[in-house]
Amino acid sequence: MQLVVATTMLPLETVNDIFSFLSSDFTTLKKCHPLFPDIVERWLYASINLDNSGNAEESGGERSDNGLTIDTLSFALVLLDKPHVADYVRRVRIVLPAILCGRMHASIVLSALSKITSITLCWGDPRLPSSEVSWTSLHKTFREVVASRLRLPSIKEVTLPRIPNFPISLFDDCKGIELLSVQGILYPFNFEFFPRLRSLGITYQAYIAQSWGSDSTLRSLSLDFYAHFKDEDEYITFPRIIQSCSTTLVNLGLDFRN
Repeated sequence: MQLVVATTMLPLETVNDIFSFLSSDFTTLKKCHPLFPDIVERWLYASINLDNSGNAEESGGERSDNGLTIDTLSFALVLLDKPHVADYVRRVRIVLPAILCGRMHASIVLSALSKITSITLCWGDPRLPSSEVSWTSLHKTFREVVASRLRLPSIKEVTLPRIPNFPISLFDDCKGIELLSVQGILYPFNFEFFPRLRSLGITYQAYIAQSWGSDSTLRSLSLDFYAHFKDEDEYITFPRIIQSCSTTLVNLGLDFRN
């Protein structure tokens, strides 16, 4: 009780700084919510992990690098009761295909998040290739909302899994992306799509496009291959990529696997 009283007498800026150290300790944040609802909500919902697979219940609000794990319906109800919470979300991670069970809720929630800086799509169980579905088999509304979120001026970081038929054209207007991580086939594009890109990671049978631009701001490049290049042309393309960012590149990671 003495600690609670002492804390409530501190300036709000100091209290906010204290909670910043608890940003991933959701159990503690929830317990403190009745005392400092406005401040706690800013940290509790700063990073959310939308998951309908049942992991939300299993996590029990413990520490997590993926953010607060919550199913889409529950978070939709949070936003219905407290619309201002949407402005606190900065990072969102969406688990597929479990999210398909509540795709309309996912679309509603995602469309409300207009200030996010990071968006991640991932498969519920990356060990099961059968869990992958093509982009065109996702609900049209969900695809449209994802596309609109990718084009938000605030978006700086994007992580995508292997999604068959994913249209690379969605990146045409994504000028603010600085960190991009892609699993699966990388369709032809050039650095002009990403004038601010600083970090690029490609994994899982990646195809190196031959249309990379001659100028880039890339500082970190990671290429992780699970298969050989498809043909000799790709060996020729690889040096072009390195050359295009030779004046800016600081970190380079390569992993060629059979």
